[in-house]
Amino acid sequence: MYEKIELPNGARIVCEHMDGVRSASLGIWVGAGSRYEKYSEAGSAHFIEHMLFKGTSQYSAAQLAERMDAVGGQMNAYTTRDNTCFYARVLDTHLSLATDTLCAMFFDSRFDERDVENEKGIIQEEIDMYEDTPEDVAAFEEEYGKYLHRLVVELTEEDKPDEEMARRKKLICRRWDAQMALDDYGTGYNSEFTLLSLNPDYLKIDMSIVRNIDRAANRQMILQNTLHYARSQGILLIAEGVETWDEMEYLIRSGVHYLQGYYIGLPHPTPGEPAAHVREEIRRIASETAL
Repeated sequence: MYEKIELPNGARIVCEHMDGVRSASLGIWVGAGSRYEKYSEAGSAHFIEHMLFKGTSQYSAAQLAERMDAVGGQMNAYTTRDNTCFYARVLDTHLSLATDTLCAMFFDSRFDERDVENEKGIIQEEIDMYEDTPEDVAAFEEEYGKYLHRLVVELTEEDKPDEEMARRKKLICRRWDAQMALDDYGTGYNSEFTLLSLNPDYLKIDMSIVRNIDRAANRQMILQNTLHYARSQGILLIAEGVETWDEMEYLIRSGVHYLQGYYIGLPHPTPGEPAAHVREEIRRIASETAL
C-alpha cells in the first residue's frame, strides 16, 4: 500500500513499506527536465544535477561519496525530458544517514565557481565519450592487452543504445575475445530491443522484477519468458537485488544461474563468500531442484 502526503507548500511525499526487505530507497523528484529548457539553456538541468554532487557547506564532494560508500549505499541522479531525480539506496539501518546526505546535497549545495568551470569540462568529456577514437582503443589495448580476454563489457541502463552502439560493442568483444553483459534488464533503455541487438553472454535481471517475485505472478511470467529465451540463446542469467529467502528460493528453482543482493551478502570493501548458512541453503535448494 502506498501512502501519499501533501505538505502545505505543495510538495508531495509518497511512501511504501515492504515487509521482509532489508533495503530502503528514497528519492527527490523535481519537475524540471530538458523539455522545459530554452535553446540557450539546453543542458542546464543535467548540468545542475552534476553540480549537486560537488559539495555542500558541511561536506566536500569526497565526503558525500565516502558517507555512502562507508555503509555500502548507492547514491546517484538522472535527468529526463520531464524531471530530474536524486536518489539513494541503503540498508534500512542507514536510512537516516542517506536522508541527511541527500537533503544536504539538494538544499545546501555550494555551487563553487571553480567547480562550475571544472564541470563544464566533465560534461564535454561525457559527450566525447560516445565518440571514442581508434587511438583511444589502441592505447587501451596496449595497456591491458593480456587481460582483455577476461573482460565482461557491460551495457547499463544509463546508456541509450542504438544499433550502431550495439554493433560497436559486439565488434570490440569479438576482437578481444571478451564477453558482454546487459545490466538492469527490464528498466530504462535495456529492454527487448537491446537484448535482440546484443545477444549478450550475461543478462542481469533488474531488481524491479526480482522484488517479491516469489508471490508476484506478473513478475514470474516475465522471468519465465526471459529464461526460456536465454536458454535458447545460451545466455546466463543474473538476478539483482535479492533481499529475502523466498525470492532466492524461487529464483534458484526457476533456473537463474547467479544471484546478488543483500540477502546473499552485504557490501564489503573486500568481496568474500556468502555466509555459511546462505551457501548451505543455496546448495540444498539447487540439489532439490536438480532432482
